[in-house]
Amino acid sequence: MIRLLRLPLPCSKNALHIPIKCGRFTKLVRSKKARTIGEALVAAIWLQIGGKPSRPCFTRPVSMTWTITFPDRRPRDGQNYMEHLADCLEKAGVIENDRQIFEKHEWKHIDKDNPRVAIRIEEI
Repeated sequence: MIRLLRLPLPCSKNALHIPIKCGRFTKLVRSKKARTIGEALVAAIWLQIGGKPSRPCFTRPVSMTWTITFPDRRPRDGQNYMEHLADCLEKAGVIENDRQIFEKHEWKHIDKDNPRVAIRIEEI
């Protein structure tokens, strides 16, 4: 089975945390907006797959191809975006667990008018 998803560009996983100073250490605390951003991505995924599935669509190892289109050439760590999207795919019920992603292929593009993410999921 192959599934194609086109989603808006989310914020990176690092942007979902707020640094808080605790003495001489700094710890990261999940921000309140992190939950709403995650819920919005899960809702966008459900719209594309036709609603919340009763069981995960993929239960076996999968290969994922991520085509991420950024709005500018600013250096970014694409892996943080991918971790956040994998968590949202798991919450949406597309994959059973994000540990079952055995292959990752990542492509980056620039389009200032239409930043987005396209995900191709294929069972191995």
